[in-house]
Amino acid sequence: MKNRNYQLDFFKLIFSIFVFVAHTIYITPNTISDSPLFPTLGLVSVFYFFIVSGMMMLNTTTEKSDGEYGEQANRFVLHKIKNILLPYWIALGISIITYAISYGDVKQVLLQSIPEILLLEESGVYFFMTNGPTWYISALFIAMLPLAYIMIKNRDFYVHVFAPITAIILFGYMFNTQPYGAHTFNGIVLYTIIRAVMGLCIGAISWKLTYWFSENIKSKVQRYIVTFAEIVLYFIFFDTVFHYSVNSKIIYSVMMLLPIAIAISFSKVSYISYLFQFKWMRFFAPISLAIYLNHNTGKRLALGCFPKKSFEYKVIAMAGFTVAVSIIYFIIIKLIKLAWNKKLKKIILEK
Repeated sequence: MKNRNYQLDFFKLIFSIFVFVAHTIYITPNTISDSPLFPTLGLVSVFYFFIVSGMMMLNTTTEKSDGEYGEQANRFVLHKIKNILLPYWIALGISIITYAISYGDVKQVLLQSIPEILLLEESGVYFFMTNGPTWYISALFIAMLPLAYIMIKNRDFYVHVFAPITAIILFGYMFNTQPYGAHTFNGIVLYTIIRAVMGLCIGAISWKLTYWFSENIKSKVQRYIVTFAEIVLYFIFFDTVFHYSVNSKIIYSVMMLLPIAIAISFSKVSYISYLFQFKWMRFFAPISLAIYLNHNTGKRLALGCFPKKSFEYKVIAMAGFTVAVSIIYFIIIKLIKLAWNKKLKKIILEK
């Protein structure tokens, strides 16, 4: 894409690092792990991921065609799954291997991982998650299917009525019942599914704001004002996350500002967007995904290899193992793609 704005990819990288930091809670002494900053970093990071995914749903679909809306929704979601399935399975495979080695029962680990392999662990059917952070991907696609159907069948209704009111209701519900969206059931669904629907619907609001900014912000004065607003919104958001993490009510209040900041970033009307148009920034997205998918394996290796070392040592080891596992992950993906393009594609798809 010409002059692509990589600003959202940059923030994906930042929030993936936040998730990494959030999950160091499992290797920290109690004096540190009691800090509310850890769950707060996880909360706001996944909130960002869901919003961007909700925006991309609308940005990558066209107006409806006649009939068979369910089939179109299926194809839409399956296409999204196909784009991430290879890196997801590679990271999960590495995680299963490392877990099986430490656990000692490969067969049991594989059997227990079936829901995770099928991206269905957020249905609630799981004993444990071999690669815990991937709950987000499962929740994303489960929630996406019915929303895609509504979006494809009646885009106007979805954007202007269904998504806003659903987002508002679920945001208030999460605020009052389960602010951090734990893996517990609320009726017949996990809170994580409610969290996913909420985030995707907020993404639709952000997409609409993006469209409005693109259509209405034209003059230099307007762009300077929007640039200033973007800086202020992100500053308030990040400052609050780090200084008021103890208060989930305040965190939820400032989370309302994030969709506006994201919309400004995505619309490219802010002058800040010019700082994120270098081609080398295309690596932000795959690196952020690698960190997100592989840091749990890095954590397991750090704990397994250095159980008695200090917290600081284990965090450094976790970072080092995450990098090492991510390099292996990238190499395997590259080799599979090369093999697929040369021979495997012809062999498997040959009629």
